Formats: sequence, C-alpha cells, structure tokens
Amino acid sequence: MTRGVVNNVEMGLMRARDCNDENNVTAIDFVILKNSFGQASGEPSYDERAGFNGDNAVTSVDFTLLKSNFGQGGAPPIDP
Repeated sequence: MTRGVVNNVEMGLMRARDCNDENNVTAIDFVILKNSFGQASGEPSYDERAGFNGDNAVTSVDFTLLKSNFGQGGAPPIDP
C-alpha cells in the first residue's frame, strides 16, 4: 500500500523445481542440479536451489522431482 492506494499484482503460478525462478523448467535448471549433484549443505559445490525436498542434499530424489516438470512452464497470470 502506497499513500492509501492498494496495488494488486497477479503473479500466476510458478512451476515447481525451477531452480533459477524463470517460470520454466529447462536445461539451465538441470545444469544447476547437475553441478550440485551428490553435494550437501556446507560443501563447496552445493547450491540450495537444487535441493527440492528440503533435506539439504542434492540427490536422485531431487533429480526425479526436476524430471517430472522438465520442459514445462508455470501458469500465466490469472488476471491480465
């Protein structure tokens, strides 16, 4: 709210497993996951964006989650 004015913004829905938050699950997301694969929190190559299930490690579980949405984009905004 700015000066008594309410600004509503519709962001749509982002596709899960999108490492770089571009609303598409692409090869870029795969590369982010690949570069962290087998790493855990605290290790030099670990990138928390690739850890989808919250266990602080990038494993085959995270790969399977990314694979389930690979090539897909998120929903466009609901209200134009």
